[in-house]
Amino acid sequence: MRQYASIKPSVRRGELRIRELNLQDRGLLTLGMIAIKSFLFSILIGAFMMVVCVQIRAATATNLKNIVIVQDDILRIGDIFEQAGGQADIVIGRTPLPGKEMILDARTLMRIARSINLSWTPESALDRVVIKREATLVELSTIHDALFKELAKKGLEGNLDIVIQNTQNILPQMILPRSEMGTIEIKNLRYRPEKGLFEATLVSPSLENPLKTVSVNGAIYKRVMLPVLNTSLKAGDIIGASDLTYVDVRQRDLPKGTLLHLADIQGMSAYKPLDAGKPLRNTDIALPQLVSRGGFVTILYKGGGVSLSAKGKALQNGTRGELIRVVNLSSNKHLQGMVTADHQVSIY
Repeated sequence: MRQYASIKPSVRRGELRIRELNLQDRGLLTLGMIAIKSFLFSILIGAFMMVVCVQIRAATATNLKNIVIVQDDILRIGDIFEQAGGQADIVIGRTPLPGKEMILDARTLMRIARSINLSWTPESALDRVVIKREATLVELSTIHDALFKELAKKGLEGNLDIVIQNTQNILPQMILPRSEMGTIEIKNLRYRPEKGLFEATLVSPSLENPLKTVSVNGAIYKRVMLPVLNTSLKAGDIIGASDLTYVDVRQRDLPKGTLLHLADIQGMSAYKPLDAGKPLRNTDIALPQLVSRGGFVTILYKGGGVSLSAKGKALQNGTRGELIRVVNLSSNKHLQGMVTADHQVSIY
């Protein structure tokens, strides 16, 4: 009994010690959790305040315009910055020429903003503003029309082809302010018909308001509607109306001897094989052969108001209007007559 009585108090003291340690650990854990929660809450509050500050700054700061289209020749603060307030009308400088553009980079924009104490800083070195000047462009067709009218006054009319030299350099010079009309007037036109060349001075928008003056030169080509074959033909084929079509070409580019009129071609025969679409020259065609050597013909005798016919044989080939020798098959007499139709020879 004494042994049991001495053991029990020591066991109870150990249990109490363990319980005290557990309570201390729980207190430290609670304090740690409170500290962590406070830290996270502080981070959330800070992030919220940063967002609010950024939004407030974005709402009050000056914004940059990336692309600016202007009409006049004066560039102002309000052209490149939004919300510039009373500083919007401050003049910065000149805008680009009509039809041109210029770029203000981040460094230049920063210098402009600081010079007038404007609340703006670039977000990156890539910030920039592209400024484009509106313009009226004079079209090439407008220049051609003005030249046609002036040439008509000199008696040069019809289907003409005007080729202006160096149009890639001329057109950029004919750019007017947006408020002007893209019209052209001509002065000092000189035309040399022997060479087909011209010189002139273009004035835009008018002689009374010569904002742009440019000297030009070039060539003038007369154009014609040329009859050509629409199908290939073999040598000896007769050219009919259905075999022909028209193409619009420069007359100066045609080879010598080119046939320009339908009447010179229709009813003729191909002297050699001919391709479609090519100009026909006088050496490409011939009168159709109406009579073949050895072929039968009808011989017509005309004279004194009397007309007789007989059968005969051709001793030569013959075309319309050509004199050939034939033989009368009834009398076996050799005669000379004119080919007047297909398989027909007339003797007068």
